This record gives sequence, C-alpha cells and structure tokens, in this order.
Amino acid sequence: MKKFRTRMFVCIMAFILLFSCISFTLVQNGKESYGLYIEPCKYDENDEEIEEDVFYYFCDYYPSMELDDKYDNELFKYCYQNYRFMFDHRYVGEGKFNELVRDGYFIHFYDYGDEDHLHIRRLMPKIFVLDIKTFKPDPSVLEFLFNDLQTSYIDCQIYFVTTYEYEDYEERYIREMGIQLKHVNFDRLGGPAGIYFQEAFNEIESRHGEYNNTAYLLDENLVRPRMYINKSLWEMSLNLPFVKYFLYELSNRVGGPDLTPYLDQRITDEDIDVENVPPEFEELKTFLIKDCHIKLLSYYEGELFIDILTWEVYDFDYVRVLVENGNEDIKHVCALGFLKLSNTFYDFLYDIQFNIDSDFLVCTLIADIVSPGDGLKVHTC
Repeated sequence: MKKFRTRMFVCIMAFILLFSCISFTLVQNGKESYGLYIEPCKYDENDEEIEEDVFYYFCDYYPSMELDDKYDNELFKYCYQNYRFMFDHRYVGEGKFNELVRDGYFIHFYDYGDEDHLHIRRLMPKIFVLDIKTFKPDPSVLEFLFNDLQTSYIDCQIYFVTTYEYEDYEERYIREMGIQLKHVNFDRLGGPAGIYFQEAFNEIESRHGEYNNTAYLLDENLVRPRMYINKSLWEMSLNLPFVKYFLYELSNRVGGPDLTPYLDQRITDEDIDVENVPPEFEELKTFLIKDCHIKLLSYYEGELFIDILTWEVYDFDYVRVLVENGNEDIKHVCALGFLKLSNTFYDFLYDIQFNIDSDFLVCTLIADIVSPGDGLKVHTC
C-alpha cells in the first residue's frame, strides 16, 4: 500500500511538472530540429524524487569542445565519464536566449523516467557548458545567468565558449565568478582553414564530377529563409555563418569572385551597411544562376523549397523529379545540414533515399558527442 501511494504521488507530481512553464524536448533518432538529448538513465529501485549530477552542454550552432578538449581537464574528464550527458542544441538568437534565461530554463531540468521506470529526478549540472557562436550575449544577461547557476548548482564548473575575443569579456562577472572562458572560431565550419565545406565539396566532386548543374538542398535552420526572404546574399552572409562560408567555398570551387575580404565581417561591426551590397555578391549571384546553372534550395515550409538566389518557390515533387531525372540545367542534387536536420527536411531526404536514390548524398557536420539519426544515410564532415 505504501508503494502504491508513493507511485500515485510520483504520477501526480510528474503531471504537474510536465505542464509547468519550464519544459524541454527529448531528441529521438536525431530527427528533432533542436532540443535536449539526455543519455538513458541507469535505473534503480528508488522511484522517489532524487537529484542527479549531470554533464550539460548547450550550443546554438555546433559544439566546439570535442572529446580531446574535455580530457585536457581532469574534472571535465571525470564528469564526462561518470555523469549522464545532456546535449542541448537550439538555433536561438539573442532575443530567444534572453527569454530562456529570464524564464529560468537553465535551472529547471527534470527526468520523469518512462512507463517502466516512473520517477522524478532533478538533473543538476556538475559541468555546465554554454557554447554561443552566432551572437555576443548581453553582459548583464550573462551575469544574471551565471549568478543563477552558481546559486542553484553547488560546485558546478561553468564554461563559456564564444567566437569573440577574450578582451570582449573583460567584465567583472568573468574575472571574479570563476567562469572558464574558451575562445573558438568557425574553422570547423569554413574559411581558408575550414573543414566541413571542404570535405563536403570534395565528396560532391567525387560523386558528381562537378559543382555546376546542381541543386543544393539546405536545411532551413541554417539559412532561415522566412526571416531573410528577398534579402541579399550579402545581408544573409553577415548574419548567418553557414551562408557566408558556404558561398565562399562554392565561389572558389566554381571560379566565382573572391569573397575572402568579407569573411571576418559581421553584422555587429559598426561600419557595416547592409544596403550597400559589395559588387562581388551581385556578381556571384548572376554567375551561379546564368553560368553555373546552380540552385540553392532551402527548405521553406510545408512541402516547399525556396531558392535563395532568386526567391522562387518549388514544391517537393519538383525536387523529386530533379533527383530522379534532372532537367536541361540541373543534373545533380545533394543536401547539406548540421547536427540535427529539421523534421520535415529529414523525412523528405529519407524518402528520397528509400524510394528514389539509395545513394543520394547528404553531407552533415556531426561532432563526436552526437550520432546521426536512424535510417538516413549521411556523409559526415
């Protein structure tokens, strides 16, 4: 009877907490566009609420602290080997990040178990990694968050990963709060020393023999066409690192204009004028359309893609025909994405591989700590 009452209490508490204002999405089979993945729990006979130390990693683009980095630090190594791992991958801008901090998202993590092992566990990060690449968080927001974390999680070591320089964070909350600051760049993504696009385009050349006459399918999480519809390639490259380095590498491969002078420029630079489009970007756009017969098709919505060169919309059937038979201009189709492709994009690519072309090329960037989804065959870079 006592065990029955305990289970009833746990059920009620789980229901209440599940519908509270703080919630998260479990990622399964690599198919969520973003969300929180938690390693499976090592269950015991205790169904009552307990606290459990975990290793938590949040990133807004892709993770930089690979396994080799973790093992440079004995505490890092110990926690990674002994605690459950939580990987939280969300394409957030500064506004959404501020909202998460304000709502207490980072201090309310719970595991409710499953139908066979019902419990409530509050997950307490022992290592907390905040990996923000696409914007510089407001200092006051960071200070509030770090204070909140240190109050909520005793003896938690906090790592802040940023693409900005150390001097940009010479603030009191960094010096005096014991935050570990790690500077990284986008070398894994692109630029002269880039890995992802170099390997992706090498694989494209190996499979297709050329880069021209190709429709490149892009995950909308990285291109965000609804936000930048009818904007210039220049403005998109300033705001979206994926677009910047993709255009850089593509232009180099097809003999287009040199975009090197613009690799280090960001939308946050004071002298940037988004309306004053450099001639290289207009030249590249025309060159890709007329001379190279290239389409850059981002997944858009529903069953639609949109070409970010022309902003013309195409349905899924149009792309399926291109994959199966091509047309006068397009002879090849391939896809590019990152850690977790958005749901509809993933399902569309899986359908192509399953029903049309089992060798259809999908290039993704997969870190050591993330595994590809079941079913879809990917080439990792």
